[in-house]
Amino acid sequence: MPWRHCLTYGLWIDQARTHLRAAARELSAGSGPETAVDVFAVARGRCSVYRQLHRHVDLLATVAAAPLHTRRTRAVGRPDSAEQMAAAFRDELRNAAGAPDALPPASPTSPAGTSLDAATHCLAIAADVLATHVGPGERPRTPEGAAIRAGGGVPSALADLARVAFDTIHIDLALPNWIDTADDRHRAIGEQLAAASRQATTGELPSLLRDFIAAAPAGPSLLHGLDVAPVANPVKADVRTIDDAVASLRAVRTWLWQNPTQHHGTHLRLGTQLGLAVTLLAGEDPADHTSAARTWRRAASVAADVEGSAPTGEAEPIADTLAGVLRWTRKALDGNERPQAGALTAQRPALAEALFAGVAAPFAFQRRPRPPRVRAAVAPTSTRRHGRPARRRLTSVLGPARPGFSP
Repeated sequence: MPWRHCLTYGLWIDQARTHLRAAARELSAGSGPETAVDVFAVARGRCSVYRQLHRHVDLLATVAAAPLHTRRTRAVGRPDSAEQMAAAFRDELRNAAGAPDALPPASPTSPAGTSLDAATHCLAIAADVLATHVGPGERPRTPEGAAIRAGGGVPSALADLARVAFDTIHIDLALPNWIDTADDRHRAIGEQLAAASRQATTGELPSLLRDFIAAAPAGPSLLHGLDVAPVANPVKADVRTIDDAVASLRAVRTWLWQNPTQHHGTHLRLGTQLGLAVTLLAGEDPADHTSAARTWRRAASVAADVEGSAPTGEAEPIADTLAGVLRWTRKALDGNERPQAGALTAQRPALAEALFAGVAAPFAFQRRPRPPRVRAAVAPTSTRRHGRPARRRLTSVLGPARPGFSP
């Protein structure tokens, strides 16, 4: 398995669920806490899991649109919109977590405490992966982040988090009996933990979780394969394999997305030509009016008329890397055995989104007189006279790609 797939959001969520289920089994089959440290470690681990879930929901709940069709209605006083449900989810998780900082520090020694600690770390890493793409109250950091902010994959992701929360509730169900099997001294220490677990299992949280799971669309979660965002280092890469091409393209389109005002005509020409080449490598027919190749060919045709200054500074190696990936893709097209281009093809929506971000911002062109048709096609959208025609023409061929995205 390539190393980069070990960092996917969904893998860490799955690992967290594995550890939580193990903790529930250990609590159910165990003989109770042997020391006060065992009680404190389990209490802190349980609270930390709920706090990490709260962090996930907080990152996802800032979306502009995440339609959720649920059984909830205003008639019974329950939240019925996506925003209200996400807010209720956050509140319930915060209430379930309690105040772990009030607990004394304790390193896990029991099997259940160790499993809870491992689950917390997995959830923290998954949240870190998500945070590289989108953060509360700020512009998305990647095209994937823009798709998430627009609601792409959010209902399924919230359902996945609801399943994780259900695994934690199973731990809460096992905690009172686990504490009751302890001696009197440890049972007194664990009374607060048992009360918190009973509140979580008998409150509104379980019903809310069932609604999120029922509202999730069928099929795999889009966020399950989400990688940590690439570091957009403007370093020219030596592209020799399909993995090199994918890694280089991910880094380049992330830089283009993060720096829309530094796009040059060179980036637009190379990017659209690369999108067309990748589409052809995937075997799509430009003659088919439903094919993506037809759309990318139109985009490359419009971009061919763009003139401007040569890229400088960080923008220069970005253009060089685009050119390197384009050369490799064209060479692969001419080869006898074409590589499996699925991973490269999956980058097209994000590339279109990144190029469109530059179209919507002022280009770093050296302006000189051009025919009106060309000016209308390449003028920045901030130009009052020609901006709207430019946006219409380039939006029709470049994007934006939301709400879907490619992990």
